[in-house]
Amino acid sequence: MTDIYNSNRTLEVGCGPGKHSVTLASSFIKTKSILVSCDFSKSMVDKLKVNYDESDYCKIEGNKYIVDDQTNYGHINSDSKLVNQIDLDKIVAE
Repeated sequence: MTDIYNSNRTLEVGCGPGKHSVTLASSFIKTKSILVSCDFSKSMVDKLKVNYDESDYCKIEGNKYIVDDQTNYGHINSDSKLVNQIDLDKIVAE
């Protein structure tokens, strides 16, 4: 229903420990496309990293993943604006 096979970028919200994230990345995402998986729980993000580390996904040349479990993307300043934002284009370029 998401037409993930033809998408260049896919956002997975509430990825949990990442079992489905690895399956999405390994089996459904087309070459050179981007999957962003996120979760509010740091422990789930930590498990996501372990699941990617243990998967065959990273053994395929050109595949990579980046885990940011240090930045608080929900932090709001006194002007009610988000302090930290993700620049996906910058991450992809790097």
